[in-house]
Amino acid sequence: MNEQWTEATRKSHKMPRACAAATRRWCLIPGLLPGLCASISYAQVIERLADIETGPGPQTSSFPGGFGRPDFGVLADGRVLFAASDPEHGSELWLSTGASAVLVRDIAPGSSGSNPTGLVAFDGRVWFSASDPAHGFELWVSDGSPAGTRRVTDLLPGGDSSSATPIAALTAPPLLIFSAIDAAGSGIFSITANTATPTRLASKAFCGLLGLPGSRASTGTRAFFGGRDATNGCEPSVSDGTPAGTQSLGNLATGAADSTPTRYTQVGNSVYFTATNSAAGRELWLSDGTPAGTRLVADFAPGNPSSDPSGLIARGNSLLFIARDASSTRKLRTTDGTTISTIEPASGFSAAGETINFAGETCFAGDDGSSGSELWCTDGSAVGTRRVADLLAGSGGTSPSAFLVADVATGSRLFFNVASAAGLRFAVSDGSAAGTRILSSSGGGFLEQLFAAVGGQAIGRFTDASGDLELWRSDGSVLGTTRLADIGSAPGSSLISRIVPSASSRIGYFTAFRSDTGYELWRTDGTAAGTRLVIDLAPGTASGVAGPGPVGSPFEAPRRAIALGERLLFSGNDGVSGDEPWVSDGSVAGTQRLAETLAGNNGSSSGPEQFAVLGAQGYFFARTSTGLVSLRRLFRTDGTPQGTTELAVPADVVQFIGPWLPAAGTLFIAGATAAEGEELWRLNAAGDALIRVAELAPGTASTALRGGIERNGTLLFAAAQQGRGVELFVSDGSAPGTAPLLDLAPGFPSSLEALQPLTLAQVPVRQRTTIAFGTRVFYPCDPAGLTQLEPCSSDGTDAGTGRILDLEAGAVGSNPLEPVSDGTRVWFIARSGGARSIHVTDGSAAGTLRLDETAGIEPSGLVRLPGGELVMAGNLRLEASDFGQELFAGDPGAIRGFNLAAADLSSSPEQIARIGDFALFRASIGVSGNEPYVYKPEHVFADGLE
Repeated sequence: MNEQWTEATRKSHKMPRACAAATRRWCLIPGLLPGLCASISYAQVIERLADIETGPGPQTSSFPGGFGRPDFGVLADGRVLFAASDPEHGSELWLSTGASAVLVRDIAPGSSGSNPTGLVAFDGRVWFSASDPAHGFELWVSDGSPAGTRRVTDLLPGGDSSSATPIAALTAPPLLIFSAIDAAGSGIFSITANTATPTRLASKAFCGLLGLPGSRASTGTRAFFGGRDATNGCEPSVSDGTPAGTQSLGNLATGAADSTPTRYTQVGNSVYFTATNSAAGRELWLSDGTPAGTRLVADFAPGNPSSDPSGLIARGNSLLFIARDASSTRKLRTTDGTTISTIEPASGFSAAGETINFAGETCFAGDDGSSGSELWCTDGSAVGTRRVADLLAGSGGTSPSAFLVADVATGSRLFFNVASAAGLRFAVSDGSAAGTRILSSSGGGFLEQLFAAVGGQAIGRFTDASGDLELWRSDGSVLGTTRLADIGSAPGSSLISRIVPSASSRIGYFTAFRSDTGYELWRTDGTAAGTRLVIDLAPGTASGVAGPGPVGSPFEAPRRAIALGERLLFSGNDGVSGDEPWVSDGSVAGTQRLAETLAGNNGSSSGPEQFAVLGAQGYFFARTSTGLVSLRRLFRTDGTPQGTTELAVPADVVQFIGPWLPAAGTLFIAGATAAEGEELWRLNAAGDALIRVAELAPGTASTALRGGIERNGTLLFAAAQQGRGVELFVSDGSAPGTAPLLDLAPGFPSSLEALQPLTLAQVPVRQRTTIAFGTRVFYPCDPAGLTQLEPCSSDGTDAGTGRILDLEAGAVGSNPLEPVSDGTRVWFIARSGGARSIHVTDGSAAGTLRLDETAGIEPSGLVRLPGGELVMAGNLRLEASDFGQELFAGDPGAIRGFNLAAADLSSSPEQIARIGDFALFRASIGVSGNEPYVYKPEHVFADGLE
């Protein structure tokens, strides 16, 4: 099925066949998994629609970074190149001498940024991937000057991206190895320092993760990296700069599965690395650069559990590393490729994290069981392994990490991060207890990292007490540890709400905060020009609509705003009359109060809620006097003040309980009377009164509605009855046509919790569980009545109602939610194999599959666009690396990820909604804070390639 979807979408988008065939697992834009079918830049696929709030706010950082790896951007004279963001330029290339920091060149003029990534030093300059509007992501080079910063190639001419990503530099012969996409598809290329024409070495896609330690390496004569071809997954590969010498080192994970090699470390003429297969998990491997000479060193945690080796580092002719044993304790070990020794200075000694060579020793975070995790160093023997200092007395430990050796005025020093009650802080050591101390008094979060040594300073990124993440420097002293540059500013966040699409989905309405207006109504058509403030309903800094939050906001409390055609019905407050019903067509003139149902000042609000639409009419409940708190009056409106009238309700009604359920040409709702309890009600044929449909529970007993959805002109709804639990019912709007379906969990247990489609008072996407497809309804149920929810379907009959498949066997349940459909199939989020991913079903067990492309990203907020693309948020975690909550999108067979926030920050995409052919969402990216963004699927793939 994935093959069919990928090929169909490849043709519809004119996607290169080589790219589609080779990247079915991950197809991600540079910055996350560069080089994998990433044929366009962020700016062309995802744009910020507006920077609504430009005043002071929570986002004040430039997020300096772009390296943090052994091959970060160091020029021949020792100056450092890095990526950082400011409001005027976006993410661009900056340079530091250790005393200052300056912008090198605004490659993509304006605030969008060129997003430099993959910096590699070669020929005294720095080579990297960057994007400009005319060429997309291509290969660039810089000598640190504006004139010396230029684009090297344009492998896909025009605005299409080749996604050129430097892999490694060779010294003999002097070549830069890089990955890119040209007209023939994904490939590995080489280029000399003074030519513009690269040589294609192999039809292979680079699959190394630039954020992981040792994702690629160079021995000088060979480059080692992860590569993927048409038949194999992500496997260890090697290149000597020639086509014949560019090859896979083996299919370590059988078939198309990924072994995902990382942590390449050279020892002598060989390279060690870690890789995963089904038999051994992630373990230590060794290669001499040939397939025959590539082998597993040892299975330290026997069987499938992984020893997950880390801290690989050369000590003479041996490798020092850290790996778990069968008991899951991380041990410090050494090997020459044949014999393996454990370095254990004390019983139960453990180690963790990375390692670094300093002053003739190898330093790491060690724990002897009494002092917690502190700085230790070793000469490679047990007796020569010592604790340097106990910076945090007792067993708490400081967990040293992010090591850097830098030469400062007082000599060579080891810089590192330590954890404390004040957050992560910088520390320094000269190798002695007395010379090991903490440099900073307070820290921020998880991004503190010194990444380069330049001009007698260690420079890096650090979050101060205000939360501002900027460029810092240290000379190894407390007073000499200061902020080097404040590149970013403090524009703040607009904190936009959920987006409510109009009936046609051509425009969307949302609330947003601005310091001069408060929370007010905004509208968007998916373009920057069409994203604007509608009206300052409550003039000045007061809010005309409540902001994001669990109570009050008409956009976060979904029963208080709904589309009436292309207009919006919502609860608004002009600062004079309190919360009352309003309507807007997206213009100032077309925004007006429909009624003041509860006359009085701002303290007397009618609190309109339970908005619903039937045809051209809108319905809602509102108070008409302060005494009627539980029984709100029913109103109907055509969107004009004169067409907004109160409807009569039966005198014996105690209350109506929303939300409305649209089906069978009417609106259903739960209504309660003293004599009959809670039962099913609906609007009459004229739409001007409410009538009871049926008394399903005789007497004063109640039938409590738990949501419903239309199926073939009838209402399929969930309801609870005494002695029966929550089960399915069906109604055509008449008493004879209203009846319970099969009791899947007989007796008191319930087989489901609720039916919550998107149309159910426009519930937030993360609460949506139900969707109609074909003649059936998809929903979660549990025939055993043990809350172990699995995907189920019903055609409205007893025989056609039941579980589709037990995706997560056992006591947990797969808990399916957020379904979307093309009319014949349903895609949904569910747990299987212990992790949440996307699944698809045609309603049968055989036709229910997991999309392996989404394994590992923990998806949420699933939306399907008209062209078939799926859009979602997700948190990609691979090994010890966490890329944060980011956006994922694409055809079901080729999902791509977009690392919108810098490094391992989260852009936290939320409130994803379809507007036209686009997906709109809110995200927090760099210095702009939380603002509206748009994903444009039609720009993703290159045209004219076959």
